Amino acid sequence: MNVQAVMSPRVAWVHPSLPVREAARRMRGLNVGCLPVGENGKLLGVITDRDIVCRSVADALDPDSLHVYDVMTAGAACCFADQDGEAAAEIMRRKRVRRLPVLDRREHLVGLVSLDDLCGRIPDAVFVSTLEAITRGDHDGAEPGPAAARS
Repeated sequence: MNVQAVMSPRVAWVHPSLPVREAARRMRGLNVGCLPVGENGKLLGVITDRDIVCRSVADALDPDSLHVYDVMTAGAACCFADQDGEAAAEIMRRKRVRRLPVLDRREHLVGLVSLDDLCGRIPDAVFVSTLEAITRGDHDGAEPGPAAARS
C-alpha cells in the first residue's frame, strides 16, 4: 500500500507572507490543525495550531503583523506519494509528527497523510511503535526542533 492510496488529496495550503491571524482563520474554517506552507508550487514547511500558540500567542505578539514565515516550521518532514505506508510511518516516528505533507517526484504538494490514515493499513506493530514514539516524545536526535533549526 502506497501513501497515495490513503492520503487526503485535497489540501489547502498557505503562502508564507499570509498574516498569522488569517492562517488561524483558515485552520478554523477547514477544521484542521496543520497547513502546508508553499510558494511557486514548492513546499517550504508547515504551520500548525501549536506553532501559532507557542510562537505568537504565548509571547503576546500581534497575529496581524506576524506572517506565516515568522512562526512556521521550516523544512518540515514530508514523504512521496509513491512511498510505502510503512516508510511514511517511520518518518513520522523519527520526526515525532502525526501528519506529513505528500509530494510527487517533482516535489509538488499532492496531499497530506496522517497517522490515522495509516491505521489498519500498516502492520499493527509499526502503527503502535510510531504512536508510542510520538506520544512519549522519543526522538533519535537527528534533527533539532523548529526553534533551534531557525537560529
